[in-house]
Amino acid sequence: MKTYKEIKIKIGFAYLAIFFVSFAIFGKVHAQDVDMNLFLFGELQQQYNSGQRDVNFRLPDIAIFSLFRFGRVEAFTELALEFELGKGSYSGLYPERFWLGYFFHPLLIGRFGLYHTPIGYFSRKYHHGPYLMTPIRRPVLVEFEDRGGPLPIHLLGIELEGKADISDVKLGYIVESGFGSPHRILHAAEHQEHSPTVLGLDSFGTVIGKLYVKPLMFSEIGLSAGYFPEGGTGLIKIFVGPNFVYDEPGGPEAILEGFFLRELKSKRNGVGGFMIASYPLFKERFFHEIRPYLMLNALYWYEEGNRWFEQVKKFAKDELLGEYPYQSHIGFIPGIKISISPEAVAKIDFEYRIPKRNSGEEVKNIWFIRVMVGFGLPLLFSY
Repeated sequence: MKTYKEIKIKIGFAYLAIFFVSFAIFGKVHAQDVDMNLFLFGELQQQYNSGQRDVNFRLPDIAIFSLFRFGRVEAFTELALEFELGKGSYSGLYPERFWLGYFFHPLLIGRFGLYHTPIGYFSRKYHHGPYLMTPIRRPVLVEFEDRGGPLPIHLLGIELEGKADISDVKLGYIVESGFGSPHRILHAAEHQEHSPTVLGLDSFGTVIGKLYVKPLMFSEIGLSAGYFPEGGTGLIKIFVGPNFVYDEPGGPEAILEGFFLRELKSKRNGVGGFMIASYPLFKERFFHEIRPYLMLNALYWYEEGNRWFEQVKKFAKDELLGEYPYQSHIGFIPGIKISISPEAVAKIDFEYRIPKRNSGEEVKNIWFIRVMVGFGLPLLFSY
């Protein structure tokens, strides 16, 4: 079996090959006919965890993405480099997203590649570049898989998307099918083992879809659903959940998402969701924006015999070394985001997490303090 380092090197070379081939192909076309977009962004995080009584540092998390458009053809690539120090530390270099697409009609856009799945609203809007989103950390249920997230946030395969305007209302759909959560194969290579919590490309047949409407009073009302089988573990997962969003650029933000989770083999359920609310207090000459926010996380598992719960619990224990937000709990996260410009921000938040207490089990509440600075740097921007 190849080492994690060898796999990272090969993935890095594969990404560079995709990038330069795309650039060579589209670069031969007249410049004004091509949209090209190249960004560099990163972050520095510090976290104190009362349960572990330690401090973790995340070094600059760098991602570079490029978008090429010519006529009806679109090509996209994103490379992510992540570094972390402290308990549960990791580093990685891998293509986060890439695809080749073709615009057939407003009702049908076809793509093939690696995507972020259309689960709810938040996860599809915010990719890498946490300085763009309001909170410091992603909500628990839409956290990335390599940080223990229970849902398939990535998918390798095909995607179909369509949109339509009916009067003042926008309707749309997104459907994806292929391999769910392919990124976890990197963890199998890193730890030189295969366990029920570390997935490879054994999830073929994953199907995830979303229907949404954008009426006048809301930014989006949507319904997401997914079927997520795992050949290596025998688990068959399904999930469904609505989202309600009011997200005015530069104005108030209110996001509410909920999910019902079920593992079909063990016939056990879980439910959860999150809420994010924020409002810009004022804008001064020196600050672009000062925005206080509140995020609430909630998750409840029917734990007895629930193989999905056991899977995420074991993954957190093996990979995250104790920072385990995936047990049943409620979390309250107030914070503030200070933007010097749209591309330079600082954030601080406080999380108080109340885990579910079983009879005879001593469980303590835990709290976190997090500080983050983030930036974005447009290297090439043609539209």
